[in-house]
Amino acid sequence: MGLSTSTDQLGTVRTGTVAAVLVERDGQSYADNFEDMVAFVREFGSATGELAEDVRSSRCVTCGSATFWMECSEEDGVAMRTCTQCQTAAFIGDSAELWDAADTGDAVCPCGAKVFELAIGFCVGAEPELDVEWIVVGARCTVCHLVGVYADWGIDYVPSASLKQQI
Repeated sequence: MGLSTSTDQLGTVRTGTVAAVLVERDGQSYADNFEDMVAFVREFGSATGELAEDVRSSRCVTCGSATFWMECSEEDGVAMRTCTQCQTAAFIGDSAELWDAADTGDAVCPCGAKVFELAIGFCVGAEPELDVEWIVVGARCTVCHLVGVYADWGIDYVPSASLKQQI
């Protein structure tokens, strides 16, 4: 699915489809809702040569909240989220396997906020029910709505489809 781009009279660039629109200001992308985040994560995946066909909203398994603090390492390809409502922590994908050796830090939006909604994208292999080849961790700041990819990493083993449940 290709994304269309338009610029209004104020110079605001809008990228997306009818269902999803990203607003770009000063080279940054902003999303109003989850559908916009999906478009951003998919676009990031296609820019890296992978296609995040399956993008899921991260929800706390304990209370159902969709807002989190996040620790991650873009270099090491790991991420862990902590629910802002009940403080339940959970690793994303296979992050637990590499966590102790990773150099992690708190995710912080350029506006200074540390609370995010997460959209986890999965690039799947030839057999989507068995293979996940790449994970993309997209986040939207709950204060300013800036979206970004805070971590992404490859998966080099099968079966790996169970990673889709670890979001």
